[in-house]
Amino acid sequence: MTRQRSLRRSLAVPPVHFGPEEWRDWANLLPLDLVEEISGRLLSLDVAEYLRFRAVCRPWRGLTADPRTAGILDSRFRPRNWMVLSMNHEAEPHRRLLNLATAASLAVHLPALSTHCHIGAADGLLVLFHKPTTTVRLLDPLTNAVTEFPAVSNIVCRRSPL
Repeated sequence: MTRQRSLRRSLAVPPVHFGPEEWRDWANLLPLDLVEEISGRLLSLDVAEYLRFRAVCRPWRGLTADPRTAGILDSRFRPRNWMVLSMNHEAEPHRRLLNLATAASLAVHLPALSTHCHIGAADGLLVLFHKPTTTVRLLDPLTNAVTEFPAVSNIVCRRSPL
């Protein structure tokens, strides 16, 4: 080994090896109240950011409310700034969502669109009509959560350009 190479190796930072006693559970390093504060602030900005925060680890998911179990009618979890963009109908039930506030976009899989007609949107939720059963449903495009309303017999199903 040359002298320069030897000198470089001696000056190099030694590799760090973590043994079982040195391993840290980084997800539990944040105090519970801080996890709740961060999740609350993210939820007030955008439900998609809140969902990303919950996806980080199990402890954080356990400390935060689950939009899927809270119910689609819980107004805290509505995708208010998100809009469904038109896409090729051969790619159904895939859609692209656009955040009107940040210009962020997401590709989503919405299986309900293959069996329902999209008839409108309200507060970020898609209003769907199921012709065979004449039921109206609300679909959250970020969580795929659905709420069903009683059957309506007078709605005419027209194919939406979405």
